[in-house]
Amino acid sequence: MRLRLQAAVPHLLPALRLAAASAVVGAVVAEVSIGLRGGIGRMLIQLAGQASSDPAAPWAPTFGTVAMGLVAAFGVTLVGVALHRFRRGEDTA
Repeated sequence: MRLRLQAAVPHLLPALRLAAASAVVGAVVAEVSIGLRGGIGRMLIQLAGQASSDPAAPWAPTFGTVAMGLVAAFGVTLVGVALHRFRRGEDTA
């Protein structure tokens, strides 16, 4: 059985968009669980421990992570625009 790109692209792109955003969250969760120094997850743990002095501090890396996830999802969307000519049977309106 051969894979036809034209038939796979409409299903592949939404899956890649979700995977790109989820990969960023997964990386941060992994950093929290293994205690990697210098990572965003470790920074969240340290700032949450110091929340009594500055309760807004943990939100900066959180919003940074959200921004990275959105950029990754947007990157996949740009790939989808580039592969627009391979889409078949999908309404592009």
